[in-house]
Amino acid sequence: RLQEILASKTLLAVHLAELSCKPSCVCGSFLQRTPGIERLRAACETLIPNATRELQEQIFELMVRGEVPGVQCDLCDQIMRASSGVWTCNNGSSTILHATCYDVCD
Repeated sequence: RLQEILASKTLLAVHLAELSCKPSCVCGSFLQRTPGIERLRAACETLIPNATRELQEQIFELMVRGEVPGVQCDLCDQIMRASSGVWTCNNGSSTILHATCYDVCD
């Protein structure tokens, strides 16, 4: 019913995030909604931590343009766009239940 009122999944996700309604993760922690562009930057820094800042920036730009896959939804396998929102586990990769960050699209 709430989704019908707000008319879209993205608006519903934003509304729930503003209300501090955090969905649970498979590991028992909570998912935090993050703008896609921020999640792509974090993913780039995590995937290639020893790269130069310039190389990280180049790869980040490729991810933003969609030329290189960045963050993938762990539920539906969809590659997320920089303009979308992403729900990411607060535990990051520090749990055995998901070895990498757990990301879910709006």
